[in-house]
Amino acid sequence: MNYTRRAFLRQAALLLASIGVSQTTMAAAAHRYSQSLAKPTARKLALLVGIDQYPGNVCDGTSSSSRKSLLSGCVTDVRLQRELLIHRFGFNPDDVVTLVNEDATRQAIEESFLTHLVGQARSGDVVVFHFSGLGSKVRVIDPDDPDGEPRMSTSLVPVDGVLPTDDQPFLNDVTADSLSLLVRSLQTDQVITFLDTSYGAPQQWLDGYVRLRSRTTIPQGRLHPDELELQKQLLQKIRGSRESLKTSPVPGLLLRATDLSHGAVECLWDGFSAGLFTYALTQQLWWLDSEATSLSAGISLAGARAERVIGEPYQPVLSGTKSDKLAIKSHRFQPSQPMSADGAVTGQNNDIASAQVFLGGLPALVLANYGTTSVFQLVQPNNLHRALSETPPVTMPLADAGEQSADPVEPTQVEAPPVEPTQVEAPPVDSATSGSATSDKPILGAFLNRSTQLCFVQLRSHNGIYGQVRPINSQPTGIPIEVGQFVLEHIRVLSKNISLTVGLDAQLERIERVDATSAFSSISDLSTVVAGEQFSDVLFGKSSPPSSESEAMDDAPADSAESQPESRPTDNKGYGLFYLSRVPLPNMFDKGDEAVKTAVQRLEPKFRNLLAAKLLRLTDNQGSSQLGVRATLEMLVPQERILMQQTTFRAPWNPPESRLAQLLVNDGKVPSLATGSKIRYRVQNYGDRPVYCVVLGIDSDGNVFAVYPPTKASKGTNHGSAADESMILPGEMLTLPSSNTSAEWTVNGPGGLAETYVICSRAPLTRTAEEVSKATRPMGNFRQMSMLSDSLDPADVMHAMLADVSEASRREASEKFDLASDSYALHMASYASLSFIYRVVP
Repeated sequence: MNYTRRAFLRQAALLLASIGVSQTTMAAAAHRYSQSLAKPTARKLALLVGIDQYPGNVCDGTSSSSRKSLLSGCVTDVRLQRELLIHRFGFNPDDVVTLVNEDATRQAIEESFLTHLVGQARSGDVVVFHFSGLGSKVRVIDPDDPDGEPRMSTSLVPVDGVLPTDDQPFLNDVTADSLSLLVRSLQTDQVITFLDTSYGAPQQWLDGYVRLRSRTTIPQGRLHPDELELQKQLLQKIRGSRESLKTSPVPGLLLRATDLSHGAVECLWDGFSAGLFTYALTQQLWWLDSEATSLSAGISLAGARAERVIGEPYQPVLSGTKSDKLAIKSHRFQPSQPMSADGAVTGQNNDIASAQVFLGGLPALVLANYGTTSVFQLVQPNNLHRALSETPPVTMPLADAGEQSADPVEPTQVEAPPVEPTQVEAPPVDSATSGSATSDKPILGAFLNRSTQLCFVQLRSHNGIYGQVRPINSQPTGIPIEVGQFVLEHIRVLSKNISLTVGLDAQLERIERVDATSAFSSISDLSTVVAGEQFSDVLFGKSSPPSSESEAMDDAPADSAESQPESRPTDNKGYGLFYLSRVPLPNMFDKGDEAVKTAVQRLEPKFRNLLAAKLLRLTDNQGSSQLGVRATLEMLVPQERILMQQTTFRAPWNPPESRLAQLLVNDGKVPSLATGSKIRYRVQNYGDRPVYCVVLGIDSDGNVFAVYPPTKASKGTNHGSAADESMILPGEMLTLPSSNTSAEWTVNGPGGLAETYVICSRAPLTRTAEEVSKATRPMGNFRQMSMLSDSLDPADVMHAMLADVSEASRREASEKFDLASDSYALHMASYASLSFIYRVVP
């Protein structure tokens, strides 16, 4: 052991001795994160680690790089987390330490943890540790019994985590024991340990175009002497034992991207790669406000959105001392700022009139298709709540969200902003925007709609998660762009020519790729790319015999607490479509052999379904919408139960108290519905004007459907106007299917994820209703669910819906923006799209 390492260990020992934290002290701490994050006196510390550039001898024991180990999204994960913690959670930039690529050695990770986190954190402080990179299963040889059976463990792989050799027989990973001891050495239990890594996965994922964050072999060796010495010191100072590490949970929250049976992956989007789970969760946390969904609900949505990309269960695992059901129910991972956002201003260009903005609060698919003339509002977060509190209240009466004949609630007090904008000093580029959370949600409507007093900017270009913006020319001059301002989506611009992007599998032979390219060229609204080199929505390839799972999975110990991989069909033949992980999409293969062109022609209706699903997902704006709407998914049979509830986060009114919400217990998992279950949606309007509603979705078999309310027959016609019947007055609620009809919504289809979007608009969805009516068979006074793909092009329905919302948006926006007529312009004050994702279980 060299002198530097000895000195470090001596310093660490003195440091830990001065701390003297017992297990009893850690177990007794029970403060919620929402309370600690809101305390301005609590310090907030973070250590973020991301490694993309691993040398080959970390994975395969050679000096050459292994294709299977190449990562490209881990440094992006660090950027995502850093911007989130600084701008939304009030971390000071100086208190956020990052280690990326060659700097993320084992020694650097452990030293930074001890000096930056353990050495500074005190009781009640907030600590975040994040790791994105390779994980591994390892066989650890006991130094006291080198001839005994090696002990199986897991580890985080640092950049210098080389595999043991005859010359260097030691493992150089950060083992699970070391990480556990480091976390237990903290004086605070307000800890979040976030691991976007995995420890082995099905072999088929290695052939996909998402990148697996796991070693695919299991190294065996002894721990490095320095690592053993560190563990010894830590065990002594926390007065624990190795046995206690196996039986007692770690302090705070331990959040893993997946369970031990599945693989954590990263995905290539348009211009950037990122961990599927890290991006989905950080995006959800940008949208959450101080009164919104709990951390567990955000985890559930993030896992579901990751799963729909790869086609395999992607269930995050939440454990630790604060992860029991009661703690999850009451736990709120609250931002320090009282309002949600879609990003922040991160830098000013030499030209003072332009700036760099971070846009990681937008869903990844939306960002990948974002139009460069989209419009944002810039808001000073530190000043917003004080500005709103200085103005007289406005009253808006609302109804409860419980039964349709719900008892009225007290009027909600709404405050209007002052006429003059409040001038504040801009924070420096490297300073944090901080503030204390409040139990009262700020009322933003009038403030956000004061176009003459706010800084509106237009997106001129974007590269990955960052963009360049300039002020709108028509707005008053002298309104500054300042680093630290929140970026709020105002108008989302989408091309009318969005296509489905199909990646051609590299496993296809050259003649097969030529035939596929030729066949695809005749299909409208579809483009092809080389899979893995550019972003694609799906893969086209040839099925192969099911492969055995990797050695990492074969040797994995059974774990009853973790879900096991689902079995996949093995009778796929010929050509078909795959998820990006190369997991087959359902019902995309033919039983017999067929030519490439024949397969493409057979799949053409499937492409229209997939394009419709993509267009529908591009409307998702729960965090950005300014409509006051709430939707609740209820199961009626086999038992009455509230499954999910979604509310817009940025509405200008506080949502009323809901008895239904009190019945909802979210455990962080994707809700499951057995086939044959009966469900319904309740949609409530707590805004000040009528809204019009339609439900659009994709079932677990990939088919697109629409649901409108029942219509009353008009005189001289066979049926009434579905668009008119879908109107919800302020304070009222619509039930789909209607409770006063015999209609029932029964869940059918194979196992898999299903998605439903509740779309609400300020204006009637006339075109949408007309398109849907082509596939709808009226039954008395009830207009039943329409399976769109059975009788018309489902993409046409989505384009009709986008046209309806765009027309309403252009009427709503009084500002003079440079919006091209060949694009859809979706105004956040004109519509809301609330997403529900659940699993169908056969």
